[in-house]
Amino acid sequence: MARYLLSLNIGPVQGFIAAALRTRDLWFGSYMLSTVSHTAANTLKERGAELIFPAVTDTDAFFEQTSITPNRILADAKTDDPASLLQAAAAAAQNQWQDFVAEALKQAPKSVVREDIWNLQKDDVLECYFAWTIIEANDYSAARRRLERLVAGRKATRDFQPAALAPNEQPFYGLPKSSLDGQREAVLQEGLSERQRRRLRLGDGEQLDCPGLVKRLAGIDAGEQFTPVPRIALDPWVREFESTEYGKDRLAKVDGILEQLVKHDLVTRVKGNTDETGRSIYAALPYDGELLYPFRVDAVRRNCRKRITDEKEKNTVVELLGQLRDQLRPVWQAESPGEPCPYMALLLADGDRMGAVLDAVDGAYAHRQISSAVAVFAQAVPELVRDYRGHCIYAGGDDVFALVPLDQALECANRLRNDFQSVVAQQVRNKRLGVEDPTLSIGIGIGHMLEHFGRLRQLAQRAERLAKGDDRPKREQRNALAIIVRPRSGAEILFRDRWENDPHERLNDWVRMYHERQLPDGAAYELRGAARELGGLAPGTAGGGADSGRLASLEARRILDRKRGEGGETPVDPKLRQRFEERAEEIGLGRFADELIVGRWLARHVTE
Repeated sequence: MARYLLSLNIGPVQGFIAAALRTRDLWFGSYMLSTVSHTAANTLKERGAELIFPAVTDTDAFFEQTSITPNRILADAKTDDPASLLQAAAAAAQNQWQDFVAEALKQAPKSVVREDIWNLQKDDVLECYFAWTIIEANDYSAARRRLERLVAGRKATRDFQPAALAPNEQPFYGLPKSSLDGQREAVLQEGLSERQRRRLRLGDGEQLDCPGLVKRLAGIDAGEQFTPVPRIALDPWVREFESTEYGKDRLAKVDGILEQLVKHDLVTRVKGNTDETGRSIYAALPYDGELLYPFRVDAVRRNCRKRITDEKEKNTVVELLGQLRDQLRPVWQAESPGEPCPYMALLLADGDRMGAVLDAVDGAYAHRQISSAVAVFAQAVPELVRDYRGHCIYAGGDDVFALVPLDQALECANRLRNDFQSVVAQQVRNKRLGVEDPTLSIGIGIGHMLEHFGRLRQLAQRAERLAKGDDRPKREQRNALAIIVRPRSGAEILFRDRWENDPHERLNDWVRMYHERQLPDGAAYELRGAARELGGLAPGTAGGGADSGRLASLEARRILDRKRGEGGETPVDPKLRQRFEERAEEIGLGRFADELIVGRWLARHVTE
């Protein structure tokens, strides 16, 4: 038997996962693809192939943690028929997808699915393409380069259905498209009842195709593990609320009302994201939490009065929502915790220069060791994110996507970066490959919980691209933290700095000063106004001149001298004034203003 290098790719990935209007859509899209990939990898492993990527460092952990299996599988095997081996893995992946499809159809409310469209679409979602090459003279590096070319060629020659010559020749022409991505026709019947629409979590005019309905209904047990965006945004408020005996008692009453609203499909339970004891970190309020915002409970109450046709159910729901508001009104009106902030953070991380590292690897054993380090990092990510009260959506190799409360976002990002350095970069250094150490660039998007989830994800992607810095000089690229804040009104605020400049520590200092009321709230916005009038006064910018940094420092002093700390009651601390002036001189008024504004946003969720 000859020795072959095998590659199996499963998709679509980005488009399939990004087609999401809710956290459930995104989370289950990632979960489903990872489970399918895990099934294919396991099939190869059971048939004697040795997995290179993902590397199996702990067999038991590999079988249990399907959420960390990447969509591309690399393995080597001694076989006379590599095609049959890969075909078996691809068939196993397709069967796993069909299991999800069957489960979703079983869970769907009766008479809501158009089976003709469903049957046409269910076999046209998952893509599996593969390639293989013989490893000649034990030259692994040459075989891997050859395999990369074959995979690239296979991607360029995917199978396509014949195009319709006219729009009306398309199957089911004229039917509404899925609201998730607008590609496929909706599979839902017309005239769904209000209760059926709530069961499927459908918004006004929302439609779902086959993969969209699978995301909403398949894996109900696993699906309870996802965490809705409102619950992430609410978490700092819940922690502050439950820190007192009064809060615990009132929170227990709120939980009781929300549990009753679950029965009417107005609230979703949150059971998963458990710690080492098996307890959900959101157990204090194990619900989506949207109705704990005053503007949402009022809107839902009005909506129920208009749309629920069953008078008995309408009266029950309206009464429960009134009780919920009565319980929460005193809390909203109190100085602490007050009304919860509806903003949260989406964190995207990606390894830098990993391609160069793998190109420098010589031999399957060394490649497997690098992959093992990446796997160790990825396996630890869900627990790491959980430590910071967030929920990991995906951790495949050096790619991470997570939802995190605002007050934990900086610490979570810094910990991810440090762990990547200590696990993956250290393994690369040990191999002495002669390449630059890989690093981790992290983007954080901060947005409103009610914003379209697809746009929130795009915000995080833009932040990640900003961190990568491909449009910057090479010495300034990669190894950076970037944050983009998108308020519901007003312009976006952008921040970026490389990790060696300690952006995490500096932002944390501004957050602490805001929290302790040392830093005047309006100073950052006055700096921004001055920057617009004076052209930013950034060192080295056109029009700034040689003295631009000094002028920025003087303008910062002038603005701060007009302010007071402690809510306007005391002069600003001289040490703060000096630091204020030095930072303005270093990076200019514009960048400094944005840095302070980002710090102010992060401070909105810091608790005592």
